Amino acid sequence: MGACCSDGVPKGNQTDQMASKAIEKEMRRAEANQPYEHRIILLGPGDSGKTTVLKQMRKIHGPKNKQNGNENEAIDAGFATIVRERIMNYMKILCTQSIKLGVDVEEKNNELRHFFASELSAPFGNHCNVENCEKIKTLWNDEGIKQTLKRRREYQIPDNVEYFMDERLDDIASNEYIVTFKDFLRIRMRTTGFMSEVFKKSINGAEHQFMFTDVGGQRSERGKWMTMMHDDIDAVLYVVAISEFDLFCFEDQKTPRLDEALKLFETILTNGFCNGKTVTLFFNKYDLFEQKLKDPTAKTIADIYPDDFPKDRDPRNCDHVVQYIYDKFLALYKEAEPDSENNPHHHRTTALDTEQIELLMQDIEGDLIRARLIHVGF
Repeated sequence: MGACCSDGVPKGNQTDQMASKAIEKEMRRAEANQPYEHRIILLGPGDSGKTTVLKQMRKIHGPKNKQNGNENEAIDAGFATIVRERIMNYMKILCTQSIKLGVDVEEKNNELRHFFASELSAPFGNHCNVENCEKIKTLWNDEGIKQTLKRRREYQIPDNVEYFMDERLDDIASNEYIVTFKDFLRIRMRTTGFMSEVFKKSINGAEHQFMFTDVGGQRSERGKWMTMMHDDIDAVLYVVAISEFDLFCFEDQKTPRLDEALKLFETILTNGFCNGKTVTLFFNKYDLFEQKLKDPTAKTIADIYPDDFPKDRDPRNCDHVVQYIYDKFLALYKEAEPDSENNPHHHRTTALDTEQIELLMQDIEGDLIRARLIHVGF
């Protein structure tokens, strides 16, 4: 018969109970010292601005910037080569497309246009010098190149061209060029695979850890994240470039980008990404959206969707167009999540605006914290 202690509990069982209590005590202590973790995934089609949001979060929470106050020091010097490459390629695209579209440039600039369209070879960044940047300036001031850019919906070119051409050419041509945070925000780099950033914040004496994950939005990248574990996500931040309702997809130059954004949203809903999660829509590039609606020569959303846009709404009224687009996303959400008590929030955003993104993220982080407190019974 096994040995017993004075209270009648077998000695072996008593030892197990003591060990179990010690383990539980240690787990509680470790849990108390661990920050609450909130996991946010940034989704949306390519070129919507997801990576720009993540760059802003690095600036807002990045330790280097907080430590020395210089927002440029945290930027890898290697980005200078990327910026120079993009600048040269942008002018090559404009010159090539002006020829394809039959847009004339001033006769004196034909030779310069031929150089960029036909003679400039990769790697383009190697050709970025003072002499060639002066050529770019000359062409940029040519009305034919300006007209070619205005017809950008007929081909593919990033929306950062004006910034670099109008404001940054002289600095970029210099051997002493240093990439500024504004340059870093605006330069377009396609995300491949996953890219995560973790930020910690102390709120009311409790440590909270926020993990933001950016994934590639191009069609070729979606298979890499579409099967990821949904239970590991607390919130979905879906980013749509609302200004690009009149543009076509990079992949096929025929699918409207708004259609692509809606189709992708429907797919992630079908795959369960939003089930039981906080869902927020960022209608991004809102500054460009406003400019486009004010331009009498630009196509309106009623031109793109003539049989669908309500006749009693003004296609040049920002509120009317935003509501029309939001209603489309909301209909998809309600169909996929009929039992959800919370509809997706939507915000008009300009991801280049650090202050705006910081305020919006504070709201989103607050929502996640409140949801966590409710979940644990507070």
